[in-house]
Amino acid sequence: VNEIDLAHPLHSMRQESMEMVRSLLEYCVEIGCSRLILREKPGRMRPIVGRLKEWNVLQQSWRALAHSAMSVGVQICFLPVNRYEGFLINTASEALSLLERSDPHSGVALSTYHMNVEERGFRSTFEEVGRRLGLLYAVESNRRALGDGHIDWLEVCLSLDAIGYEGPVVIECQALGADPLLPVGRSPAWVDEVFDLAEQSIQNLRVALAACRRS
Repeated sequence: VNEIDLAHPLHSMRQESMEMVRSLLEYCVEIGCSRLILREKPGRMRPIVGRLKEWNVLQQSWRALAHSAMSVGVQICFLPVNRYEGFLINTASEALSLLERSDPHSGVALSTYHMNVEERGFRSTFEEVGRRLGLLYAVESNRRALGDGHIDWLEVCLSLDAIGYEGPVVIECQALGADPLLPVGRSPAWVDEVFDLAEQSIQNLRVALAACRRS
């Protein structure tokens, strides 16, 4: 999946990436998954031939893949990442621009971690995306357990409730270490810590949801 680059200027590289996505769409159908989340190629921080040209290439790729996704009943969603992890689409507004120019049925996936870096506020961003929000990654500002950073989870819950969001919420957290992206299974202690962080995150998110219902 990390090799997918839908904005690559070389046609052969782009076609290979699109075939990977179509294979993932087939797998989604097999397992009954209704959404596929895509983003910029991890690790590619600069354009090869120019940002505008590659944005246009991404738009063309997205339009073709959105048609493929719709034909099999899967929604593809684009995830904007912060400027330190990508260069093409960093904000919800930029993701919406991609969708509006290529496909009315695909969606936006948002991560509170990336939003914390790039967006002016959670509420205004959720309002802007509205019904196009296909999935939310609930991630603390430091990628630790929810509640261990400075994100206001009650504000997040209230904002989601205000737009009538009923889609999935995926909790993401990472264990500390020299390389927080070590594959799961490399270290039993690392895995145990991740599960502890996940459990703490679920508890804190439930507290925020309960407070949201009382508001």
